Amino acid sequence: MSKERLKVKADNKQLLFPNVKNELMHPSKTSTWIRNVQKKNNLREISTHGLRHTHCSLLFESGFFTPAQVMERLGHTDLETTMKIYAHVTRQSLANSTKNYLNFIKSDSNE
Repeated sequence: MSKERLKVKADNKQLLFPNVKNELMHPSKTSTWIRNVQKKNNLREISTHGLRHTHCSLLFESGFFTPAQVMERLGHTDLETTMKIYAHVTRQSLANSTKNYLNFIKSDSNE
């Protein structure tokens, strides 16, 4: 897709995978791309929507995004949807939270 054919939106509503008219691409198109990459690289299969869940979970796990920022990034209108459906607890986030809590307790007892 060339830049000349795609009119980029200036209102921060630019789609990640637009068609040539800068509209929603048919979901099967991205699914096909993802499946091809997974097969070529011998990766576990995960759907486009599964990648969305993973992306959301990693945003939370990184600690750099507030729930409101994640909600905005996913295009949700309410925080409850983001938190109930998309915020998954990962093994790494559990390990980090335990480590952070222990460090907090140790630092508090040294004061």
